[in-house]
Amino acid sequence: MDWLHAIVTGLLCGGAYWAVRSMGWFENRSKVQQALIFFPIIFIVVLILNLIWPSA
Repeated sequence: MDWLHAIVTGLLCGGAYWAVRSMGWFENRSKVQQALIFFPIIFIVVLILNLIWPSA
């Protein structure tokens, strides 16, 4: 069950990355600014996933 949770987490993180890039939020920004945008989004996605589907 842990492998399935890890796969779903990876897919959701990849989908979030694709969505943020397609919305143009990373255009003309440095790598640090991109990270400051992306990490809180990933935190929220993983938090919601773990609230809905706890791994343990």
